Amino acid sequence: MIPEISAAMLFGVAGVCFGASWALFRSKKTIITLQALCSASFITHYLLIGAVSGASMSSLSLSQSLMIASGRRNRALTVLYWSTLPAMMLLTALTWHGPASLASGLGLTLAACGRWQTSVLRLRLFFVAGSLAWIVHDTLVGSPFGCTANIVNLCFNLWTIRALLRERRETMGTPALAAAA
Repeated sequence: MIPEISAAMLFGVAGVCFGASWALFRSKKTIITLQALCSASFITHYLLIGAVSGASMSSLSLSQSLMIASGRRNRALTVLYWSTLPAMMLLTALTWHGPASLASGLGLTLAACGRWQTSVLRLRLFFVAGSLAWIVHDTLVGSPFGCTANIVNLCFNLWTIRALLRERRETMGTPALAAAA
């Protein structure tokens, strides 16, 4: 017996693909683009399963990604970008559904801090913490697709962070070793 494929499932699968894949890349522009596609997929997925707080936070996440995508920063963009956090607080209150709403708001806040970083390593560290909050949200709202995307994302980010730290240690150690030789 083949299960019926729903629109919520299709958007969930797309979200998993985009959400899990961005952590494999090192270019901030590619990371932000894939995050935007992930957010767009999960907006629809969450709406279709009735997770309005998750959809609202994903909408703000998409907005943040689009603002950061240009790589340019100025005063107006900074104000607009960080205005998404008071909007997050308002939307969390308006769509309140207990701890799930709190977890999605925390996930968005950590992601916002990550996207703003100029260092890809720091971006990834914030996203590790944000993934944990989103896993809580997705567990509470019953989204196996959200859980999967965030668990895979968490694993890929931890793996990439480890590689980045190893590269950093090797790079920092090389001049000292050359001087000592």
